[in-house]
Amino acid sequence: MPPVGGQNKNIRFLKELEKYLVGKGVLSALSEAEALILFFSRMTRPEFYAGLKEISPSEKKKILSAAIKRGRGVPSGHITGEAYFCGHR
Repeated sequence: MPPVGGQNKNIRFLKELEKYLVGKGVLSALSEAEALILFFSRMTRPEFYAGLKEISPSEKKKILSAAIKRGRGVPSGHITGEAYFCGHR
């Protein structure tokens, strides 16, 4: 059974990040917050949502820095160095 504490912490962090991005006027803030978290934590969606892995303090620092950039209007692709088009990287 997955650790419930990790799941709650991950979801709480996602919601905080989403709230920040919404406040900065970022469209699709939830999906953008999730993408930043998954990219910088190197987690899969199942690992994240099941709480199988928690976000480390150093990963949180990178994610928050990226969110600040995104809030200033920097495109996600520029922040991560990756872009997706029609499901392809």
